[in-house]
Amino acid sequence: MKYITIASDISCDDINKITTWACYIRHDGGAIKEVGQFKKYQKSNDAETYALINALTIAKKSIPD
Repeated sequence: MKYITIASDISCDDINKITTWACYIRHDGGAIKEVGQFKKYQKSNDAETYALINALTIAKKSIPD
């Protein structure tokens, strides 16, 4: 059985209307670190969900079955 640990987080700047996200994915083959900025400003609750979706998508594409 493979074990994968995913941590994701966001940061929102309400004044400049910028939202960034980051994720750390640890798996049997190593670790993946990704960061990015959302194209459109997101409120924190939505951004947390999108950050997790990004992390899951990255894990699915990057980690072999």
